[in-house]
Amino acid sequence: MHIFLVLVSAFGALGVAITHSALNSRDDDGETDGFDRSLHDLLSRIEAIMFDDDTLRTRLSDLEKEIKRQTEFRQVAFDSTISVEDLTNLGVHHTIIFDHVITNIGGAYHPHTGVFITPIDGVYVFNLRAVARARTWEWLELVKDGSWIQSILADAGSFDSFATGSLVAVLELNKGNEVWVRTGGGTGEIHGSSYTFFSAWLLIMK
Repeated sequence: MHIFLVLVSAFGALGVAITHSALNSRDDDGETDGFDRSLHDLLSRIEAIMFDDDTLRTRLSDLEKEIKRQTEFRQVAFDSTISVEDLTNLGVHHTIIFDHVITNIGGAYHPHTGVFITPIDGVYVFNLRAVARARTWEWLELVKDGSWIQSILADAGSFDSFATGSLVAVLELNKGNEVWVRTGGGTGEIHGSSYTFFSAWLLIMK
């Protein structure tokens, strides 16, 4: 609404300036009635623009809403880890809860459910890394609205040391889409202690 008031003031000032200039010209130069009619038509047009509330107010309101939308949601990023030492007894399609939140700009990641809920249409980058202890292995899946997107395998099943698996995914998402990590199979164990993490950020806003 501030934009509307600025435009009204600007048009009002323009009208006053034109009127003042016209009167001075008339006094100095003795302009004819034809000039008066032309000036009256010009001022009428300015007045019509100033008070065309239905069109101008609507356009300004839409513009202010779009500016507010872009300002509120243009910054989206989170980084989270598993804080406990190990997750065990994991079944298939068990949602992994990354409970330790390091960064959550925009509040789109929900640490109690492990789900990222897209706040605005755009292209997002997701980063996932999992660590498996010696003699264990686990598939992890990145899913969107319950549908598989990509998988990683942390496989230390044949080794007496840790193993890692990681992925980077670039996803075009719409507002309300949900993204999370779930198990896909394995020995049912994932090493935590903040070595296994899940993060994402908004790359391009549509």
